[in-house]
Amino acid sequence: MHLASNGSFELDMNRDGEPDGWKPMAYRSPAKLAWDRVVAHSGGASVRVSDSSDPSDRAWDANSGRWVQASQRPARGGGKYSATAWIKTDLTAGKATLTLAWFGGGKWLHEDSSEPVTGKSDWAKRTLTVAAPAQADSVAVYLILNAGKGRAWFDDVSLVEGERPVDNLQPVDIRAACNTGFRDDKAGDGQGGWTDQGDNDARAIPLGQQTWRGIPFDIVNPEANGGRSCVALKGRGREDLPPRATFQVGRKCDTLYFLHGCAWAGADGTEVGRYVVAYADGKTADVPLRAGREIVDWWKPGDTKESVAGWRGRNAQSDRIGLNIFPWPNPRPESAIERISLESSGKGPLPILVAVTTGDGPAAVAEEPIQMDFTDTTGWYEWTFALDDPTLGEIDLSHLLAPPAGKHGFVTVGKDGHFYFQDGTRARFFGTNVGGASCTPDKKTAELVAARLAKYGVNLLRLHTPDARWTNFIDYSKGNTRSLNPEALDRYDYFVAELKRHGIYVYFDLLDYRNFLPGDGVRDAEQMDTRWEHSIKGASIFDRRMIELQKEFATQLLTHRNPYTGLRYVDEPALAVQEITNENSLFYLQNQKLMLPSYVEDLRRLWNEWLVKRHRDRAGLAKAWTNAKGDCALLPEEDPSRGTVLMPTAYLYADLRTAAYVGERSPARLNALTRFLYELEIAYYDEMMAHLRSLGLKCPITGTNQDFSDASNFANARCDFMSRNNYWCHPNVNVKPMRFSNAAMVKADISKAATLIANIASSATAGKPLIVPEFNCPWPNEWRAECLPMMASYGRLQDWDGLLFFAYHPDRQGRDAITSFGTQSDPSHWAQIPLAALIFHRGDLTPARNTIHVGVSAADCFAARPQRTADRYSPYRVLPFLSKVRNAYFEDAYQGEADVVVASGHSAAGDYRQARRAIAFADSPFTDALASAADRGLSARQTVAGLRTRPAEGAYDTEVLPDSIPPGSQLLERAGRPVGFVTDKLYVFPSASADESADATWLHRLYLDAANRWKLPAAAPLSDAGNVFRSDTGELALDRQRGVFTAVAPNVVIATGFLGKADTLTLGPVTITCKTPFASISLVSLDGKPLDQSGRVLLTAVARAENTGQAFLR
Repeated sequence: MHLASNGSFELDMNRDGEPDGWKPMAYRSPAKLAWDRVVAHSGGASVRVSDSSDPSDRAWDANSGRWVQASQRPARGGGKYSATAWIKTDLTAGKATLTLAWFGGGKWLHEDSSEPVTGKSDWAKRTLTVAAPAQADSVAVYLILNAGKGRAWFDDVSLVEGERPVDNLQPVDIRAACNTGFRDDKAGDGQGGWTDQGDNDARAIPLGQQTWRGIPFDIVNPEANGGRSCVALKGRGREDLPPRATFQVGRKCDTLYFLHGCAWAGADGTEVGRYVVAYADGKTADVPLRAGREIVDWWKPGDTKESVAGWRGRNAQSDRIGLNIFPWPNPRPESAIERISLESSGKGPLPILVAVTTGDGPAAVAEEPIQMDFTDTTGWYEWTFALDDPTLGEIDLSHLLAPPAGKHGFVTVGKDGHFYFQDGTRARFFGTNVGGASCTPDKKTAELVAARLAKYGVNLLRLHTPDARWTNFIDYSKGNTRSLNPEALDRYDYFVAELKRHGIYVYFDLLDYRNFLPGDGVRDAEQMDTRWEHSIKGASIFDRRMIELQKEFATQLLTHRNPYTGLRYVDEPALAVQEITNENSLFYLQNQKLMLPSYVEDLRRLWNEWLVKRHRDRAGLAKAWTNAKGDCALLPEEDPSRGTVLMPTAYLYADLRTAAYVGERSPARLNALTRFLYELEIAYYDEMMAHLRSLGLKCPITGTNQDFSDASNFANARCDFMSRNNYWCHPNVNVKPMRFSNAAMVKADISKAATLIANIASSATAGKPLIVPEFNCPWPNEWRAECLPMMASYGRLQDWDGLLFFAYHPDRQGRDAITSFGTQSDPSHWAQIPLAALIFHRGDLTPARNTIHVGVSAADCFAARPQRTADRYSPYRVLPFLSKVRNAYFEDAYQGEADVVVASGHSAAGDYRQARRAIAFADSPFTDALASAADRGLSARQTVAGLRTRPAEGAYDTEVLPDSIPPGSQLLERAGRPVGFVTDKLYVFPSASADESADATWLHRLYLDAANRWKLPAAAPLSDAGNVFRSDTGELALDRQRGVFTAVAPNVVIATGFLGKADTLTLGPVTITCKTPFASISLVSLDGKPLDQSGRVLLTAVARAENTGQAFLR
């Protein structure tokens, strides 16, 4: 491996004006360092250092300019290393050297330098072969001009382990052997070029001298070679091509570098062909080419054990085409190579050779450079947006608010499961979040932010993470977290008062990222961190000391009197809602990795004590965990009385349908563990709610805003309202550079994958309001302009009670740049805030006409299953795009009044005979929370008196007996077998989810079938299944095939998605034609009249937006 990447200085993938992998260091010297694109030893670039001497200061750092490797490379202490560089000088003083700097344990150890180049010299080669210091663990190349007057250039740098450097890299002329070109204008005409597949070709390959992975290649220009630029041999689809091609070499070398690929490679190891190397002395050597090893499919370039990715590019059909470099160590370097022949195996794969280079020294290639994609921003324009201007000119939405906040009384929960003010007014909230220090702005900023948010129609602001260590709300300087900072509290108070004055309610958090300190009396506090791992997450739900400290903080904050309003917060009607803990649950996946070990032990102790309390002793537990077959889930060495029963929380979301009944993944064990964690959480919520009410708090309370299972959500339902955070394509901000999925929700395969809307809907619960405290489609996702129009629209369809966009950062440095969660500077987001506020506040889009309950029986609730929207059979994936969806929890028999109830499928238990209409199926065959018995037909028999079912072989393992189904029913069959039936109110199909193996859209299709049979409002045709998702209001449609979302109502029209490829859209009175590839275009009435009668209409058109110089890394 080359240890000096980009040693030819040709690459600047990040467009920062410097060669990738290198950085200039002038220290205190007057040196000028430049990337020279004119002077070069090879290729078209070198690096230059000029005038590094400071006669007035003899210190080395005042007389040294150098180009250095941007990162040190691993080295082996005592190992031999060889470096080369070409140096050109025009000096009157000083010297230029190639230097290796050695490091160990993060400290500089020693430097070795080559013979210097001085005076005026043309390109001179310098080689350095040295042993690394024994204690060295890394090395870096320095290209130095010491005490120089004049200029020095450096080029073609290499560094390898070993005593021989990489040297004398020379491209081979293969023009005579070339038989086809890179470009193909017509597919399948037998004329080529490339693989004769039309625009699925390699026309993007750059021509001429190119360097990839440190190896120079000469790419033949077809215009100078009769249209021929590469060698393609006989293979699949190109039987007309020759099976063999030969080119001359005529030189000695240590290594051959082949730039090649193949088409239709087949399985790894498939014989593609071979090179036959013929020497001048008459001997030959065969070089086999096997798919996935020495050669790879040009549609799947990538490193293998034998070859590495070289050129990467894209064409009209793929973004991931490329060619690999195969370095072949010549076994006979002492003999000249006369010629080389490429031969096809004729067994299917089509080999293609593009270039060959010879070299001396070891077979070594450089590390692959980061591939950066820059958006073609031709025609884009600069976005400038004043963040300190509270005025909006014509677009002032403050009339949507009713200042001061609290004028209608406290927020309450109505019998219909929605928020109401005390005077009976429906309370609906649209807003955003501020976090950390933004919760305590200075007074001028507080006034500005409150005025500005009011103009945008924001009527609820969440004050998030004020307790974090990186803020100053808690006085961490005292060595504990038990005191509020008086100055910060005063700013907090003033901010709340300003928000209230403008009609903006507040949403308080109690426990976010508090970092307990040793002075708090919390065990192992010195080991705790503010982030997820080793934070207070999980443990703060059951640890007594942490709970007492949470109650103390709540008392300090909520009983404090705000001097600017004159009210204690418990008496403040502008405090709309209160959250207990942010994104904190014992159901968090692999929570044992998040908690410190001592708290995991506490949880394990509590688990065993819980088992003893329920089952008395080991014998009682063994009996409870024994199934109908006599299998016992308890392992021989386990005894709850001795605290040895395993607690495998890592398997909480495993698919247990085929899991062994005995052992760690036993359904009985994991379902019991689910019940245990649920009881811990409800005990915590009950205690915290009781404390808050004892203080006099009057507003509704939520537990946490993240749930992971039915039991987790059911625990949250102990509180007054539901809350759920969710993001589409949340970036991983903990790695540098950040990683993210660049997917568009409008093209998501909704039948197979969870979406932002589906995840939130999975938390909505019958009889409870729902607020979304955090949602976003964060930058750098290119398609994030879809977020606000879709969330506001589906929020109205679902009749959710609050939407809070995340987040608003009014006082952050660099706030003019787009960031993942700083939406105030992002035109793709913030420009659509007025649209979202208008339609959500005014109700311009109507709630669903049908309410669908997802039925969750007690057996369903405490069955350990994959996270609900991750289930391949999940009703939440599809149904929220059609109608209003709520969870309905019940013990044995459903008693709700939804238009339709759909079984969750988590178990085979649930009586739906009292439902208006029901879809009954059971993905899991187990009938109780301990999974002790399997009977997939139980729910069907509970629901339909007299129905008989029987087990069957195969995927559809439960059949109904036709003579037992209700009179007038229509029998459902699969492969001629009676698997279910439909009546005017029931759709009974116990093994319905087995359809998924043949049809991923099965649930959408099944529901549409039921809706049409039952003549539900706006039932869509079966042909929509999996492709178009239409709301039962007739207002919303998501066409995932075209990637277009539309909303049409009297006061508003929205079109979002890949509009550039869509036909002209006629949406009510509006016709939209868009040439921009991806955009969000909306018209909404400002005066509340229908669009075709309105005198004032807001037109919003946004598309992609990015920071200047932004690039995506592949």
